[in-house]
Amino acid sequence: MKTLIWLLSWLLLLWSGFACWAPSTYSPSASDEILITSLQPKIDSLFDKDPLRGNVIMMKLKDISMNFETDTKEYYILRELHLYMNSKINEHIELETYEDWVEMSSYMLYSPETFQQALDQHYAVVINFRASRCPRCKATSEEIIAHQAEIPDWVIVLEADYDETKELQAELWVIQQTTFVFFNKDWEQVGLVERLSWIDQLLEEISELNL
Repeated sequence: MKTLIWLLSWLLLLWSGFACWAPSTYSPSASDEILITSLQPKIDSLFDKDPLRGNVIMMKLKDISMNFETDTKEYYILRELHLYMNSKINEHIELETYEDWVEMSSYMLYSPETFQQALDQHYAVVINFRASRCPRCKATSEEIIAHQAEIPDWVIVLEADYDETKELQAELWVIQQTTFVFFNKDWEQVGLVERLSWIDQLLEEISELNL
């Protein structure tokens, strides 16, 4: 029954996700395309100089586009810029694995062995479910990597592949990517937060949950 409820919830979320980020039905003019093309070098420069700021702007573009109908010029331009910015994000974020450990790292790839090792050494653990196809997920990972020195010494954050951990998701009641699940040092699941995007939000949850 639990698995069935999780599956139905996931399907509902998947449907609603497609509905809210639909392809544009607007027919762009030549001037629209010129505008988009003219902004691309500025986007390139932004990501070269400050990729974290580029990530923030990229996610905000999508949020703003939700205020417009899919047949409007605004939606089309915002969506095209968002997609171009998404292509600038590093698709191959490299994190340490359990086998590579020399000492504990605050942000690592999830595996059952890594999770067990962290709990055995009395760390609080946060699992971040990330999908490689998800722009917000990638931006969130880069945000955490850039600020991982701010993660408390007693906390390990593990990045789990959303597409490869379905059984774990069912067990933890995770139904969408960019979900963070929190465990205290006693191996108890004490929190679950969806669509957490920024390091400040992560640190706030860690503090509030008293991990």
